[in-house]
Amino acid sequence: MDDITSVNANWVTNNSAPAEPYCVYGNVSGVYPQNVTGVSYTYSVDGFNGTIHNAVMTDLVPGMRYYYRCGDNNSGLTAESYFKTNNDVQTPFTIAATGDMGVEESARTTKGLMDDTSNELFDWWIHVGDTSYADDFPAPNAHIWDDFMNQVAPITARLPLMNTVGNHERQYNFSAYLNRMSMPSERSGSRFWYSFDYNSLVHFVAFSTEHDFSNSSEQHAWLVKDLAAAYANKHNVPWIVVFGHRPFYCTSVIEASRCEVEAPEYRSYLEDAFHDYQVDLVLSGHNHNYERTYPVYQLQPTNGTSFINPTAPVYIVNGAAGCPEFIDPSFKEPGPNWRASCRPAEWGYGRLSFTATTLHWQWVDDYTHGVSDEFTIERL
Repeated sequence: MDDITSVNANWVTNNSAPAEPYCVYGNVSGVYPQNVTGVSYTYSVDGFNGTIHNAVMTDLVPGMRYYYRCGDNNSGLTAESYFKTNNDVQTPFTIAATGDMGVEESARTTKGLMDDTSNELFDWWIHVGDTSYADDFPAPNAHIWDDFMNQVAPITARLPLMNTVGNHERQYNFSAYLNRMSMPSERSGSRFWYSFDYNSLVHFVAFSTEHDFSNSSEQHAWLVKDLAAAYANKHNVPWIVVFGHRPFYCTSVIEASRCEVEAPEYRSYLEDAFHDYQVDLVLSGHNHNYERTYPVYQLQPTNGTSFINPTAPVYIVNGAAGCPEFIDPSFKEPGPNWRASCRPAEWGYGRLSFTATTLHWQWVDDYTHGVSDEFTIERL
């Protein structure tokens, strides 16, 4: 996605016969002067017996809408859909943000995302891990991944999905994630952590909490180097957003060990870097609830309750898209002074918008499709 002249398309068919996948595309509906041939492959674990196709649409113009169809010689072409390309000048945009998303329990979240996508609210979609929850079902369970991808296909046909892994992708050594998700690895050399700029406004960094990110790890070294470079480039790309699965700040009672044992350990690895390199927002999931902080560093709000020119990141736990496990209604009370909001027993998703001077977040309750929490960071 950092290459603003190309977009990657993945799709799955049920047949296992040899195929020649391809996409046709252009910037006028129904007219496809460009075409590209892709590759087809499969994998054998988990009961998967289909074929995965991949094609990269290239030579795209920045900031343009493209219409496309993809398919293969056996199955024909998909219906027309479209996407917007990354821009090479600072352009406001909005993305969807979810975490911990299964199949049936996420139906209302999916409906909200579909409605917002149909209304052209989003440019693309972040998911912070725990995709499909296939491993909660008896093996072989690849069909759960198929069910999930079919469920969100009306969204992902228009929105690039930028994903990172959670603990529920670990099954079969992350095989479903590695075969079904194509994340950019040019900067990092890893399929599990990566970074990219979008619309010349935001530097996004995805990292894996399911791999070693302690101070001596390869991932930590890459992440700190990447953040240092992004910080040095803030005069050109003014915002930095980091996303990974496990939270750094949380107050769940049911999952107390995650908040009181694991989170302090994670902060010891990266909180100084997040602070020193002026990361603006850290998105996570893992806990099946929603809560967020004020700008905070070392357990202390740095700006009181203000979001104007903060000197530390805001941390959001966004793990409530809907999954087959329990929804966590428990939060420590009274809450610490760094906690700004929490929403017990509520599934939903986030909307995240950027301009050159503002970062605006909304939490959408999927029961009412109303905004139940929001804030705006201002850089003046």
